[in-house]
Amino acid sequence: MSTGSIVRAAPYERAADDWYVEPQWCVEQLADAIAFEHRTIIWDPCCGRGTIPDAFRSKGYVAYGSDIVDRGCAHFLGAYDVLGPSLPGALAGFSDVSAVTNPPFKIAEAIARQLLAKPLRRVAILQQLSFLASQGRQSLFTDFPPS
Repeated sequence: MSTGSIVRAAPYERAADDWYVEPQWCVEQLADAIAFEHRTIIWDPCCGRGTIPDAFRSKGYVAYGSDIVDRGCAHFLGAYDVLGPSLPGALAGFSDVSAVTNPPFKIAEAIARQLLAKPLRRVAILQQLSFLASQGRQSLFTDFPPS
């Protein structure tokens, strides 16, 4: 073993579309920690298989998901690009919608900004700590201070 050498791990292969599934317990903790009004509709615009809608439904909420592709979410509203200008048509008539999502890390800030510009009651983003701790996102948190 040589001294002074640095061993770097090979970078891991990223999942297609940066799709990583959040653990069910994490979503359940979020649902317990934030006082979402029970009349609000919970919407996950990056729903994947539907972990977030399923967890909120198990707690008595009305919850739906959408995504750029259908990955098998049981409460899927249809294909939808969250970076688009409007809410999915199925939600357009509702005035009390909150977004809860775990967006792909590479575009999470863009998605957060887009969601915060939409007529939503609340926006909750599940992300790794480096998202919150990044100096590069200071403007996001200055523009939209977290609660």
